[in-house]
Amino acid sequence: MKALVIANCTSHTTGQLLRHSGHFTEVEAVALYALTPEKKEDLFSRLNSFDIIFTVPHNANWGDFALTNLKNSFKDKIISYAVPFFSGLHPDIVYVDNAKNARLKSPIGDYHSSLAIYGYVNGLSVREVAAIWRNEIVTPVYDVEQVWVDSYDEIRSREAGLDVKVGDIFDTINRQEVGMLTINHPSLRTLSLMAERLVNTALGGNASWIDTSTLPHNLTNDTVIPPTPSVRQAFQLPYRASELFVCGRGTEQPGEIIDFETLCDRSYRLYNEVGIENILPRTPAQLAKDLSDAIKKNLTSI
Repeated sequence: MKALVIANCTSHTTGQLLRHSGHFTEVEAVALYALTPEKKEDLFSRLNSFDIIFTVPHNANWGDFALTNLKNSFKDKIISYAVPFFSGLHPDIVYVDNAKNARLKSPIGDYHSSLAIYGYVNGLSVREVAAIWRNEIVTPVYDVEQVWVDSYDEIRSREAGLDVKVGDIFDTINRQEVGMLTINHPSLRTLSLMAERLVNTALGGNASWIDTSTLPHNLTNDTVIPPTPSVRQAFQLPYRASELFVCGRGTEQPGEIIDFETLCDRSYRLYNEVGIENILPRTPAQLAKDLSDAIKKNLTSI
């Protein structure tokens, strides 16, 4: 059986897991956003050659690769599942754009600390912000417990019309171990649980699975964000996690390990350099709105 995975940054490891499972003769995996128009055209021309196509949902902007169009064209070959995104362990993390709607890189990569932004626009010291990050369950920007609930509800809502349900994995595994490296980068264990469900759906039963603990995981070579310490307090999580960040690809020193105070200090310097008008929080939506309101309030007071 020949399989294709169409996903995002998780496609590489998902493809590896499916290959190692032994249930497929061949597995190809692509991150659709990384393909040139020519490569997308070539891929589409080859879709009929696959027996199974696992895909996360892409909207109408993706043309032939939009989930609705794939379902219409390839029927039962298509098995859909949700994009892995869960903020429960990292309620502080937010994506930020600049005034040109381009992603604003942070000192650790694509991800910003919402408390660092809040502290910057409100004149808090790095030490004050770090104390909030470590100790407060209800912060001036987010409520740790509510973020977990809202993030879980969101992924369950997004997967409602999809073929494979994986949302419960994120709620369960993160109560037992660190299941997310960032808000959109699952751990190897999380991706393995997801891949096992993909296989079971494709084969129509409880297919035998493998021990995946020794397999490589490409996302461990990018940004790694520790669980927000107050999450562990709020949910009485049974494991102890690091409080250190790993800087990802595209940063000044990829692989550098820093603490929250260093992240906050470097973020302050970045925001001072780019200007407050270039700090536009985007995702997750509610956190982005609350931060945007704080920035606007600051601007009106100047």
